[in-house]
Amino acid sequence: CRLNRMVDFFPIFIFLFFVAFFVILATVLKVMLPAFKEVWFPAKKDKSELPADDLTSLNKDYECDHCGAKLDKNADVSPSGDVKCTYCNKWFNIHRND
Repeated sequence: CRLNRMVDFFPIFIFLFFVAFFVILATVLKVMLPAFKEVWFPAKKDKSELPADDLTSLNKDYECDHCGAKLDKNADVSPSGDVKCTYCNKWFNIHRND
């Protein structure tokens, strides 16, 4: 008789055990995933976060295709590489190697 009650309680015990396991697992993942996200997918640095000497090294090699003027350190460069020369006001592309 006592064994029957234990057998009846066993599936409930297993169910509660797995519920507790998944609650703990979900809590651990909720806490740990943001930390792992920074490790696996580090945030890309914006130009404003770079030190000043890095900004000058980014711009020092580029010259205007039309007049030969150096690229201004405050020049806005599009993602495709187009930039307007501050000296002759003509557009050129820094990725083009003519």
